[in-house]
Amino acid sequence: MTVSKKNSYKETFKSFVLSPVVVAVLLAAFNPSVNAQTISNYEYLGKWSANPLSPNNPYLDGELIERDSTGAVTGTSDFSKATCTTYGFKEGQDWSFLWAGSTFEEWIKLANNKEMAELYGITADNSVSSTLMELQGSLKGAGGKITRVYVPDTFDGNKVNNKVSIVLPISATSTSTIGASLINSTGTYNFDSPVTGVSWGDGTEKQGSTSALISLRSAGTQKVNLGEFGWNGNVLENYIAPTDESWTPQGNVLFMLVYKGSMYTYQTVTGNVGAIATASDHVPGSVTLFEEDGWHLDKANIVMAGTVTNPRSPHTTHGISSYGGGTSNSYNRLEQKFEGVIQSLGTSLHPLGIGIVQEHDQTSGSTKYFLQDIRKVNEIHAVNAGIINDIKGNTFEAQLTQNVEVGKIEVFGDGKFTGAIGVYNRTNIGGKNDSNNSVQRIYVSDSIVVDGFSVAIPPHQYIQTLSTYAAIANRGGRQEIISTNPDQPVLLSAKTQMRAATDNNSRYGTYALLVFPHYQTNPDPTKIAGSFTETLMKGSFEVYNGDIAVFGEQGGKYSKSVGLRLEGQLYPATGSSSEKIQNRLTIADGNNIIVTDRSPLVANSKPSTILRPDQVRAFLQLRPVTDSQGVEHPYEIEFKGKNSYLNVEGAYLGHGTIVFHSALDFKGDDKWTSRTDFFKENSETYLTNYKNELLNKWKAAGADEKKELEKFGEFKTDALGQDYVVLTDEGVNTHSIEVEKAYKKVFDQGNQLIVNKNPVIIHKVIAQETSGESSRLNLKIDTSSLRKDLDAAYPGVAFASEQPKIQKYFDENAIYILRQAANNVFIHSWTDEHVLLPHQSVLNEKTGQTGSDGTQTKITDDHDEFLDKINPQKKTLESNTETKKFTLDDGTLVEQTITTEKVSSTHNRFTGSPVNNMVAGKVSFTIPEGIITPQRTYVTEYYIENKDNYDANNPYGFNDNEIFHEFLAQYDRNKYTNEFNSKLDVDTSNLADSEPLKNAEQLRKEEAEKNGATTRTATQKIAALALDDTEDPKEGNKVEEDGIDNMGEVYGKVDTFVTKVEEKVTPPEDDCTKYGNCAPDPVDPTPEDPKPVNPNPWDDVTPPTKPDGSLDVGNGCTTSTMDALDSIGLTNYFLWRQENETLYQRLGEVRDNPELEGLWFRGILGKNKWDKGKRHFENKYYGIQIGLDRVHQTFTDEYKCREVDGEGAPCRRVPATDWIYGIGLTYMKGQSKLANGGSGDNWIGTLSFYGTRKFQNGGYLDLIVKGSRLNNEFTAISDQFRYLSKGKYHTYAFQASVEYGNKHYLNKDKTWYIDPELQLTYGHIKGVKYRTFNALNVDVHNLNSLIGRAGIGVGKEGKKGSAFVKVDALREFKGEYKARYHLDHGAWNKSRISMKDTWGEITIGGTYNFRKDTYGFVQAKRSFASDLEQEYRVDAGIRYVF
Repeated sequence: MTVSKKNSYKETFKSFVLSPVVVAVLLAAFNPSVNAQTISNYEYLGKWSANPLSPNNPYLDGELIERDSTGAVTGTSDFSKATCTTYGFKEGQDWSFLWAGSTFEEWIKLANNKEMAELYGITADNSVSSTLMELQGSLKGAGGKITRVYVPDTFDGNKVNNKVSIVLPISATSTSTIGASLINSTGTYNFDSPVTGVSWGDGTEKQGSTSALISLRSAGTQKVNLGEFGWNGNVLENYIAPTDESWTPQGNVLFMLVYKGSMYTYQTVTGNVGAIATASDHVPGSVTLFEEDGWHLDKANIVMAGTVTNPRSPHTTHGISSYGGGTSNSYNRLEQKFEGVIQSLGTSLHPLGIGIVQEHDQTSGSTKYFLQDIRKVNEIHAVNAGIINDIKGNTFEAQLTQNVEVGKIEVFGDGKFTGAIGVYNRTNIGGKNDSNNSVQRIYVSDSIVVDGFSVAIPPHQYIQTLSTYAAIANRGGRQEIISTNPDQPVLLSAKTQMRAATDNNSRYGTYALLVFPHYQTNPDPTKIAGSFTETLMKGSFEVYNGDIAVFGEQGGKYSKSVGLRLEGQLYPATGSSSEKIQNRLTIADGNNIIVTDRSPLVANSKPSTILRPDQVRAFLQLRPVTDSQGVEHPYEIEFKGKNSYLNVEGAYLGHGTIVFHSALDFKGDDKWTSRTDFFKENSETYLTNYKNELLNKWKAAGADEKKELEKFGEFKTDALGQDYVVLTDEGVNTHSIEVEKAYKKVFDQGNQLIVNKNPVIIHKVIAQETSGESSRLNLKIDTSSLRKDLDAAYPGVAFASEQPKIQKYFDENAIYILRQAANNVFIHSWTDEHVLLPHQSVLNEKTGQTGSDGTQTKITDDHDEFLDKINPQKKTLESNTETKKFTLDDGTLVEQTITTEKVSSTHNRFTGSPVNNMVAGKVSFTIPEGIITPQRTYVTEYYIENKDNYDANNPYGFNDNEIFHEFLAQYDRNKYTNEFNSKLDVDTSNLADSEPLKNAEQLRKEEAEKNGATTRTATQKIAALALDDTEDPKEGNKVEEDGIDNMGEVYGKVDTFVTKVEEKVTPPEDDCTKYGNCAPDPVDPTPEDPKPVNPNPWDDVTPPTKPDGSLDVGNGCTTSTMDALDSIGLTNYFLWRQENETLYQRLGEVRDNPELEGLWFRGILGKNKWDKGKRHFENKYYGIQIGLDRVHQTFTDEYKCREVDGEGAPCRRVPATDWIYGIGLTYMKGQSKLANGGSGDNWIGTLSFYGTRKFQNGGYLDLIVKGSRLNNEFTAISDQFRYLSKGKYHTYAFQASVEYGNKHYLNKDKTWYIDPELQLTYGHIKGVKYRTFNALNVDVHNLNSLIGRAGIGVGKEGKKGSAFVKVDALREFKGEYKARYHLDHGAWNKSRISMKDTWGEITIGGTYNFRKDTYGFVQAKRSFASDLEQEYRVDAGIRYVF
């Protein structure tokens, strides 16, 4: 039903007209926003009026007010739809009748109602749709003027819906109809009311196309403040894209367009904007084929995209465009900016052709400047490209910048273009262009994903996609991709569905990053320095699909250089998070990195490093990032699978790290090899046999043969006539090779950690770019799943990965694992060793170093020997004697004397030759922490070794694991050539079933499910190894092999040992008192304990080594589980320490009344906090204490009166002795918060006996003894939530304390006093053994405590009570917490925490006499300058006198 407004209201409103000056004055007076700076020259003002028929839905009229620069009104016109009919404001409709008799929640569940509610802005709280604002044309505005749109949000004190829905007209042209722009001229435009969306026409009109919402086609300044504009909805309700297939940067722009300006042109838009899309475009294929795993394409629909019968628009739309074209040279400065948030450019259902584009042509003059700055866009959905920055002219002398901040980019090719690209840059095509003058900067936080179909129809000439699917493409100039995400890497994925029906392999190239300059002309000789093409990627990125490729010349036109720079990103600390660093590029299996300046378009082309070795035309740079503490973090490239490589057919420079993954090859429990054991068991035999063999050859040799044998040893005869030989260095080296061969055979048959074979091939290494420092390339092996793999190999064995034999295997054989990573590195040529670091600069760690996080860095045993070999002045011992003592379980004392003679070689065991000093960097791997085994990092140097330096007889050699051969056998030099020149026909290539198109969320979910589905059993080889011994060797491409003469190598010392072990065994009954290993006395049965357990005096023995194979796996470091369990023990200690109370805490001021005796009660409340090292906890506690005491006094004949007791108070007889004896019971309960969300509940129950003597001089002596039981129940959680340990235990403690104090009055009335005190407390907590539910054994040692306290209090006494303040200094002299953690298979670790500490406490308190027989006392205190923070402690009690 339509309700008409009263005409009298209208007439009254119209007749009330003031002069322009009066209107201006009133507006200035009543609207503070109207002043000299913010005068609205054109104001579209809505005005509410009462609706007598519907009070909740008032009428809306409007007025267009025009003002001059002074604010004076120059004209007004009605802007009310009710009177203007075709334009003006109109109030929204109340839609609550739709759900009459029901609820909004029930109504919106019905079909199509949700879409309707979103369209009209209807909610449960707001049933009135948005206000309509119908315009006759674009908003009025001009340069230097301000236009305002405003509808009040209140009427008669009530909130009203002031959201505006704008309707623009459709105009007819000679050839078509076109929807008008909202803003198309210079000036400032302010939307001070929220706008829900924009539409064109009244619904019956049809438009052929639609103009850009905001466009600027002239010189001047345009500023648009949108406020909230289509937020959480579609901005454009019926934008129509034309159906022609032509593509132009300035055509079909939806949101912002700058075109055909000149001189100084500025467009700035601000606000929070919803989705910019058009319903006339839709996704590739049928929209009904969207499923959870992605878009399932309709093949028939895709094929039609390549024909003229295509029934849908060809996605030639753009979101934002800055286009100069042929008019670029007419600008002096062109800026296009957006500030705020755009929720989406395009949507999944309605993608655009291109999200954002900046395109310019020829310009002259270096003072010209072009800027496109868009910050930010949450999502971009397109079918051709997400972001484009393009210069098509080869004489572009201006400065140009494109800055775009975006969350995610999704480009799904729809069969209309020759490819799809997420981010595209081409700002240098040769000629006079200078890459230093132009840059594209893309700030991205989530992902760039590309997929879909293409056709062979060439695109617009300006966009050179080369049948390419690329997440990022740089076709010339400077490009920067910067991650803004401090928490996770940016996802990059480029796939394509272009496959022939009979071929499952992709035939089009797909690239996570493609750097390939499209030079149309050779660079001008005067501009050659600026003719480079490079991309900088800053932060962390993860490549799911697509190669990273850098190519050089195209069609014989070279840029000066092409390159890729990878740089870490530092995210400073904020109020809610700590400082973070992102510095890793992760490559999924099967994807590769290639950097070369050869052309992918020409088969069998060669890089310039081969043709022109003295030039650097292609490069890869890894830039470290320095944190706030000055620590440098190298940039990392991680290969997640075994089928990826890095090939730099150019130069490497910088400071970086390559990360290889690894897998466990488990052959059996008895296959853990020990190099030390092997050499100790076999070295003497091998050495003796070798010497005897030389002697036998010597005896049978002729003169010439003897001369040859003398190279290996000096042959001598001793005084008894026995022949013997002293080995020369060459003899030692030859012998060592034979021994190493024997061990290698054993080692190869044992369990191994296999490092993935990811070849890293570098043609040239140069010094770092700016500093000139040596470049370095570190290597790291990812072993994050190693413990899980080991545990899976031993089902039923708790913490199997921490078995001593396994730890020993890694300690002794780490160098073999590290070598695998080093052998992945190959260098083409070596001309200047100084570009790499000298050896001494590589490693700063020391053996057994413990980091601030408690993890251990273990330098391989070979490291020190490596130092010896390149620093000859350093010497090593030739023999070593070690004595070990340990006690067996039966009490037998064993004393071992181990004498080891070391026979040293000067050669590297892996080459059979001396080492060189061409160190490339560090190589390391880290075993994650176990439940008692700390995280441990094994690290050494690796250096570059030439293949000619490998001894032919050595068991190891150049490329001995055939990494390089396997790479060459599978490497297709012309892979990229075939991809770039592919010509698949659209009508046949799409006949094959396509995969669903997946967005970033679906890709991440798929990856997580794939990783989570990996299960392992003990019966299978846990790793899918890269080796296949049954496969026939392949013949590789020998072109690349030429010149690859250098490989990464580690140093392995080749010492052999002659070891003698002498043992002295002392049984328990043999002089046991001397050795302290007497057998315990038997324990007789009793009725209470008929089967007593014999105490074991050796329980506390923790030998460093025992013959049963136990091993200290801690090396002085602890794990996060141990730290959490230590924290549990500390909570017990500190809660027990709360029992170290003063007399006042327990009884109040007993000296106030000599006759106090009876029953007393005390309540306790407090909180302790410990945060020292790696141990953290908070423990809140509360408790009660009750006691009963009696006074025992003897008296003298003297009486004493006190003025403080008041007049008439009786004098008291002076006691000769005055004691209080009593007993107390205490119960305290604590609740703890531990690291990583762990928790603990503990309680203590105490029985105490005390005696207090009071002296007549104001002094007192307090004696107390206590016995306690401590209980604890806990849940300890390790770092990264690997281990959860639950358990409970109890123990006992006792305490004895003596305290003395003396009150000294300061005034005649004896009201003010000082009270010095001294106290000494000794305590003992009994050790306890317990076992957690996950089979961790814990042995907590006895703890002794001695605490001294000295304090002084100042107080005042009165008739009704007293008050005081006191300061104490305390010292713990003895406290030390020690615990031993051990597993059933023999691994153990221990912790030790000194509790010695000096701290202070401040206390305030007082007493109050409620009546003659009832007294109260209270005190509160907290600590300061202590390791343990006692944040508060409150004691309050009451005493009843019998």
